[in-house]
Amino acid sequence: MKNEQINNEEQKALSDNDNAFSNSLFKASKEKSKEQNKSTNKEKPQDKKNNEYLFDSDKKKKTKNPLKKVKYKNTRVRKPKEFSFGKHKVKKTFLDDTTIKRPVRYGGDIYYELRDETYMKFVQVYPKDIMSRNNNEQILDMGVVMNMLKQYGKDNKLISLNMPIDTETQRTHLIKKLDKTSNDVHRHFLEEKIEKLAFLEQSSRMERSFLAMLFGENLQQIQYHVELFTRSMINGFPIKKMTFEEEKKILYKFHNLNEEIK
Repeated sequence: MKNEQINNEEQKALSDNDNAFSNSLFKASKEKSKEQNKSTNKEKPQDKKNNEYLFDSDKKKKTKNPLKKVKYKNTRVRKPKEFSFGKHKVKKTFLDDTTIKRPVRYGGDIYYELRDETYMKFVQVYPKDIMSRNNNEQILDMGVVMNMLKQYGKDNKLISLNMPIDTETQRTHLIKKLDKTSNDVHRHFLEEKIEKLAFLEQSSRMERSFLAMLFGENLQQIQYHVELFTRSMINGFPIKKMTFEEEKKILYKFHNLNEEIK
């Protein structure tokens, strides 16, 4: 019995020693872990960032370059703006608008040089009153024109100068101004304008004249075209050459359609 009690006491003592040793080891491991946590917490976050950016070129910390040039503000003195008038624009003249460059005299006649270095000539065509002619005469005249188109076959243009002119709107406007004005001088000029417009409208309906514009690449060619055109039209519509003064009036008429050629 005594031996059994002794063995039990020894076993209890050994178990107590084992528990104490294990507790001491557990405490020691706990203390070590706490110390490690404290050391990691004491480390600065900047050190971690620097360690992260060592091998990452995209995430490297951007630092200012001390050698970079300093930019200074522009301190230039601005001069006060001086008042100046706008540039004078020259108005277009007849020579700027028209395709005619200059008149040229060749073989006793005057031709017009165009901007594309070709030439042009005016000739007058005598008109006929077709309404007063019988059927046979009308057919004959149409045959002459058809013959001209077959023989000539070049660039040409027929122009009638007495296109119907309607001056009613202009006359009504001037009449209203005449009723409102009491100045004798103004009334005199307004009456003259009204009479001129009325006469122009009547005369344009009574008279009719035709022109032919002929073209050529050089002076010799335009001269030959004029002779060919006159030969082809001589049986029905005679051709008349115009003077330089008459041609100038026609050019004026082209750019002033409401004016009368005197």
